[in-house]
Amino acid sequence: MLLYYAALLDTLSLVTCAMLMWRYGRMSARHPRLMYLVFHILVFALRIYSMLAGSPTLFADWRVGSPVSEAEIAWAANLSQHRARDHGCCLDQSGRG
Repeated sequence: MLLYYAALLDTLSLVTCAMLMWRYGRMSARHPRLMYLVFHILVFALRIYSMLAGSPTLFADWRVGSPVSEAEIAWAANLSQHRARDHGCCLDQSGRG
């Protein structure tokens, strides 16, 4: 259930950032914010969604060690949202795009 909430938070923040970038940003194909948003979707969001669909986690089939838990994945997903906010994913410090 934690992973579901992490996916929901991730989706809401991605949509919010995309809307703010569309409304206030002067975007181009090589703009760093757009590249970060695409990177986040390809690396973080798709992995969360694939795990919700049933794909195995890291070390799931290993005999030695324990697999990565759903709580650890949810924590990492939520941490990635805070990192995006701290690096100014949506707006500059001045509030403009």
